[in-house]
Amino acid sequence: MEAITYRRFLALALPAGLSVLLINTFRMVDQFAVQWLGVPAQAAVGSCGFVLSAVMALFALVSVGASVLVARTTGAGDNEERRKVVGGALLAATLLTLLVLGALSLITPQLVAVIGLRGAAAQEAISYLRWLCASGLFIGLAPTVDAAFIGMGRTGAMLWLQLIANAINV
Repeated sequence: MEAITYRRFLALALPAGLSVLLINTFRMVDQFAVQWLGVPAQAAVGSCGFVLSAVMALFALVSVGASVLVARTTGAGDNEERRKVVGGALLAATLLTLLVLGALSLITPQLVAVIGLRGAAAQEAISYLRWLCASGLFIGLAPTVDAAFIGMGRTGAMLWLQLIANAINV
């Protein structure tokens, strides 16, 4: 096993930390993008922040377990088992994402009412959440992909994927 030096630690930690910062820029980009659409759109995107955080927490259910298993198989040098773990985790993440986004799409009007939005802001929030549900498969898979790269010690690759995703979002 490779010795953990300060340099090696930084080579793993800095890309991982920057990647986490980039994950948090998605909502900022969304908020910036709707600034010209008026107050109802701005209120809708801003008010949906906690919903998106809760949904991302659900996606983390698979990724947390996957990171540990990928790290264990990587450390053991068992590439075949690692492939199985990553494949199983991606399948589980896909199924969970489809389930969560499908359910969210169905309950979006009721959820927006619970948030307290009314009128044009409520309609904008419903539209925003439903578009995210329709196009959110990669958002749901991203935590598991990130976890696999972290478990393999390839945080630089994870950072590049986040940079590409953010560029597409912009």
